[in-house]
Formats: sequence, structure tokens, C-alpha cells
Amino acid sequence: LPDYLPMVLEYAAVADPEGGEALLRQYRPSLELLRIGLEEDRTAATAGYAAVVAAVCATLPGASPKDRAAVQALVGGPPTESVGLDPYDPRLLPMAGGR
Repeated sequence: LPDYLPMVLEYAAVADPEGGEALLRQYRPSLELLRIGLEEDRTAATAGYAAVVAAVCATLPGASPKDRAAVQALVGGPPTESVGLDPYDPRLLPMAGGR
């Protein structure tokens, strides 16, 4: 998300405010982790970025989480893998006759 954040912000501001806000809400945990990381780093090089990301997070509904554990609670746990879990997928079995 950070690489595309300026584009998403422009999209939200110009093209589709409702769709852009929905995207930002969907990726809020990532934004909040970015905000926390930048605030923890607080060097001269990152100070401006920390303020910008904090301002973006402040526009989203609800309070920003205070720490990484609170962000993890927003996510609700690690993502689950749902692709390729069927061990008997017939497309993956060898063809009859050795071919």
C-alpha cells in the first residue's frame, strides 16, 4: 500500500470519494502499522511522512490504535490461506497411462 498511497489518496479526493474511502478503510490496519512505524522511527527523514500518514488515519472513522497489538486486533488474526488446500484436486493428479 505505501507505494500506491499517493495514487489512492488522489483517487479518493478526485475520482471517487466513497470508493476511495472504502479502500482506505479496507487497508486501515496497513496504514496504521505504517503510521506506528514512522512514529517510532521519528528521524528527520521520516518526520514529515509520519505527520502525513497520521493525518490520513485521522480522517478515517474511529480512533487510531495506540500500538501494534491494537492494530492486530483490528485485523482479527493472521490471514488464512484458501487456495490450493484441497489435496485431492484432480487437476494435480498424474494422468492415467503415465502421461
